[in-house]
This record gives sequence, C-alpha cells and structure tokens, in this order.
Amino acid sequence: MKFIVGFAALFVSGLVVALSVGNEEKHRVSDDVVRAKRFELIDKKGRVRIEMRMDNDDPVLSFKDVNGRDRVIVFQRADATGMYIKDISGDNRVGLAQFPHGGGLAMHGENGKGSAVYVLMNDKARLDIYNQKGKLSDRWPSDKND
Repeated sequence: MKFIVGFAALFVSGLVVALSVGNEEKHRVSDDVVRAKRFELIDKKGRVRIEMRMDNDDPVLSFKDVNGRDRVIVFQRADATGMYIKDISGDNRVGLAQFPHGGGLAMHGENGKGSAVYVLMNDKARLDIYNQKGKLSDRWPSDKND
C-alpha cells in the first residue's frame, strides 16, 4: 500500500512539473521575453493592481485600486490612443486622447457634472465649458469667430 501511495504521489508530482515546464516554455520566447494574452501584477494580498490585456486585438493597460476597480486606463486602437483617470466611484474625471487630425483633454466634475473640454482638431483649438446639467455654457473661441 505504501508503494502505491508513494508511486501515486511521485506520478502527480511529475505531472505537475511536466505541465508547468510545458506551459512555461509555451510562453517563453527567450530568457528576456515572455508572451501572453494577459499579464497581472498583484500586491502582497494577491489582489490584481495592474493588468495588461488585449481588447479586440487592441492593447489596454489598467491600474486598479485595492477593490479591483479600474482607476487609470491607457488604451491604443487603430484610430486613437488615450487615457482615462477615474475617481473612486468609477466615473471618468480626466480623459486624454489622440485621434486622427487632433487630440483632446477633458476634465469632468463629480458624477460627470460640469466639465471643461479642450480639443485641437485640424490645427484649430477650442475650449468648451459644460454646466452641471451637461449643457454647453461657454466656448472659446466662440462659434462667431470661426
């Protein structure tokens, strides 16, 4: 009986090692490169704090708080590159983007109420101010100057 238990333990140990080595080699390109579809950086308590992943073949980098909520997201797509900074409630508070022919920076108030949006498009800059109801309240330069 001891022989069977010992053999079973040896077999399971060997299987675990074989699967680990096989999996490691599958993702290792060289001693300096590891390939995967997703990476997670965890803290001392095992919580994911940074995640790198692909989203429909586009790279995304997320920084998470201790509760696992996204707080900073950096993304790159064929048509745009950007970053969102979120508050503890998950609302976007700052957005930065580059897109064809321009880019922009948006800062939003609590619960998305009130915002200032700076846009540079086709070499023309504009600053839009939105009130607490989400209505455009001011624009510089004004449309009258276009």
